[in-house]
Amino acid sequence: MIQRKQTLFLVAVFIISIVMLFVPFLSISSDPKINWTVTLLPLLTNGMVNSNIYFPIVLNCLVLMLSIITIFQFNKRPLQYKLSNLTALLNVFIIG
Repeated sequence: MIQRKQTLFLVAVFIISIVMLFVPFLSISSDPKINWTVTLLPLLTNGMVNSNIYFPIVLNCLVLMLSIITIFQFNKRPLQYKLSNLTALLNVFIIG
């Protein structure tokens, strides 16, 4: 069933992962007039490009894909449970 609790949590994970792509997580101010922000998608904003953020971008995209795939695996409950655990583990790596 799509209306189960874990499905609602996976939808929340999907929405938060999308928001995380656009929210700046670092602000650099070298001049009082110039303020640079670093986001996961720097090409969509006026952010800086930093090569250290490619790993979180890839992990965030994996979380997005896994959460959508996991939602539609409601007929295969053990597989859905394993994919949910993998999604949670990837979220821990993104935060860390």
